[in-house]
Amino acid sequence: MKLNYLSLTVILAFAALARAQEPAAPPAPASPAKSGVPLDPAILKDKVSYFYGADVARGFQDNKVDISMESFLQGLKDTVDKKPSKYTNEELEAAMNQFAQAMVAKQQKDMTEAEQKNSSQPTPNAKASPPPPAACNMKS
Repeated sequence: MKLNYLSLTVILAFAALARAQEPAAPPAPASPAKSGVPLDPAILKDKVSYFYGADVARGFQDNKVDISMESFLQGLKDTVDKKPSKYTNEELEAAMNQFAQAMVAKQQKDMTEAEQKNSSQPTPNAKASPPPPAACNMKS
């Protein structure tokens, strides 16, 4: 249960981060499902399954997560088929903790680099400071 919570937390954190950085998508064109006509159950299952696959893949791409497609699909299949896991919960938890630490370190590095880049660029509305006023030397 602890591993499921950790995995869900990591996935949701990355998904939220990726979604927050995406520009708002234009509205999708009207589809038959929006017109109130229900989809055939087989077509609905196919489209929902595709949606989840594409959404997970986008999350991996957005977060630049390099995965083994073979292991990913095997884990998915084993879980759906309720087969025993290839790894123990402790092994998976240790791997996910290491992965999460690496992702946090990478995000911190990226943020630091972005801050340094931004601080070295002049602001667009910045004006040069006027020179100090010259001292008046009045002779009487």
